[in-house]
Amino acid sequence: MLDTVVATVVMGGEPSTAVPVQDEPLHHVVYSDNRLRVFDVDLPPHSVTLYHLHTNHMVGVTLMAGPTREETPGKPPEDAPADKPLEAWFDPHFQTDIHRVTNLGDSHIRMMLLNF
Repeated sequence: MLDTVVATVVMGGEPSTAVPVQDEPLHHVVYSDNRLRVFDVDLPPHSVTLYHLHTNHMVGVTLMAGPTREETPGKPPEDAPADKPLEAWFDPHFQTDIHRVTNLGDSHIRMMLLNF
């Protein structure tokens, strides 16, 4: 059983088994109430998130940046260069978004997110 859990975390799971963002192991909920959820996201070097669901708008700041690959079911993977450290951003979600993210770099990627 533990081998299955470890393999899923390492391999990132499958789109059909996407988890809510608050259940994604690399997205740590640090505060939550009925209107707002705050996440501390820490992606170790070369890690892959599980496929996870975003259903709410997000505002965030990138604390530690690195290159990433985003995989969305039905679309080709998209590689992106590192954000600028301390860059703030807004990511609207008017519909459910399912994806997983790979840290392509050799250092951690760290973000603080407000989900509302």
